[in-house]
Amino acid sequence: MPSKNIDEHVGEKVLLKANNGRKKVLVKEGILEQTYPNIFVVRVEASDNTSRVISYSYSDILTKMYK
Repeated sequence: MPSKNIDEHVGEKVLLKANNGRKKVLVKEGILEQTYPNIFVVRVEASDNTSRVISYSYSDILTKMYK
């Protein structure tokens, strides 16, 4: 189960890069909030002092959709 290694990084800052097609790369920086067996949750701060929670699946990482 991949969440065992990532559990050690809960509360730390993470940087996720996503290929968004046609040479576009989307970069998200946030705090790793929680991990689950199939997903992990990152809190991302927006420029207008709001935050949002985004979930990512481990399969996205394994298929290199996100780095």
